[in-house]
Amino acid sequence: MEEIKRMVLGFVFSEDLEEVLLIQRKNAKQAWQNGRDNGLGGKIEAGESAVKAMQREFEEESGYVIDGWVTAGSMGGRGWNVEIFGAKTNLIPRKINLETREGWVRWVACNQLPETIIDNLAVFIPLLRYKFHHPEFGGARFDFEE
Repeated sequence: MEEIKRMVLGFVFSEDLEEVLLIQRKNAKQAWQNGRDNGLGGKIEAGESAVKAMQREFEEESGYVIDGWVTAGSMGGRGWNVEIFGAKTNLIPRKINLETREGWVRWVACNQLPETIIDNLAVFIPLLRYKFHHPEFGGARFDFEE
């Protein structure tokens, strides 16, 4: 049986849902992500729940501790699966412009996503905003064939 690489990907929104925190990657393990904007996240460690991995990865990549992660869905393909999370906060300064070893972390207007954004985020960011406006929405699953 093929081992599945399990990962998390999180998007933190401002309380008014007008901005989303993104990271422009510079040292990504998947080289195709370098120079591209993405949510924060990474690998789920052995014995770790997806939400715990999301909390840990977000803190490692941004320096901030965020609670209240909401599951929005997942995506996957042959040999990989990503759990997608969202959160809202007013604890991260709106003027943040943080350079880390992982990349450049900053707020981006949801209605003006940068050209460097990873393509599928044009779906995930509105999906998460919808989920916060309509908590009864269960989420979505996206499967990709290779």
